Amino acid sequence: MTVPLDTVNDIRSTEAAGRPGFKIARALHLSRNTVAKYADIEDMSPAATIPQRRARSSGRARRKNVSALPLIRSITPAGKPAKASAISTYIG
Repeated sequence: MTVPLDTVNDIRSTEAAGRPGFKIARALHLSRNTVAKYADIEDMSPAATIPQRRARSSGRARRKNVSALPLIRSITPAGKPAKASAISTYIG
């Protein structure tokens, strides 16, 4: 049963004042279960929605994992080990 907000506020305020649920139900012409339901609700706000993840657009290119090692080997002089720090000596 859907109860108007004014009635819900009446239930909550009357119950907070200490009046028993069955007397509230009789005065408002509701069932005791309905009064108990709305008297026990702590928060009347709607449940928060969970945001949905947006799909990726099909036009966006994905980056590949490209290793720098072939570039380092191509610019490293022969006979020296190809290390990642070797590129800094040539690029500066």
